[in-house]
Amino acid sequence: MRLIAAVLSGVAALLLAVGTLLPYKFLTNSTGGSLQTQRVETTPWKFTISWVSTGTGTTGNVHPPYFGIPILVVAVALLVSVALVVRRAGSARVTVVATATAAAAILAMMLTDITAFLSAYSVDSTAGAKIAVGAGSGVWVLSAGTAAAVLAAVFVCLRSRPAAVVADNTDDTDTPPMGFSAPVIIAPRTP
Repeated sequence: MRLIAAVLSGVAALLLAVGTLLPYKFLTNSTGGSLQTQRVETTPWKFTISWVSTGTGTTGNVHPPYFGIPILVVAVALLVSVALVVRRAGSARVTVVATATAAAAILAMMLTDITAFLSAYSVDSTAGAKIAVGAGSGVWVLSAGTAAAVLAAVFVCLRSRPAAVVADNTDDTDTPPMGFSAPVIIAPRTP
């Protein structure tokens, strides 16, 4: 189970890192038949405006919410958790579960941002302009990375079958079942 958790953590880290490079939301605005079409894409790192008909593009001076920073922190933490799971460290479970939770929280924030974006541009056409908005491919890659991280957390928390208990042949009759020996009070002798 631990090997599966380590592989899933590594895959999740890779998917989360790659997902930051892809756009997670877009807007396409076209006005009239012969006029230019504008496409606005937002990645977790930058905001890009491009003119589809001419192929030119600029990076906007308005910055997006930088989701890329916490996503990369989670990806690095997942890589650290791979090493902890392989080494069978005691903190492996906590690290994998915490990073999976953080990845899910970041994805929830991104989905909230996309939902707000979609509701802001819910009007389909205004004065002959056609507006198309949607979630980009980055959301799907980040969702797959989050799902892999959550599966890694599930697999790291599952225990393998316990080893068979070997009979202990040592004579340990003075230690009670609590695991520590009871204090013995010796009464003082009187003459």
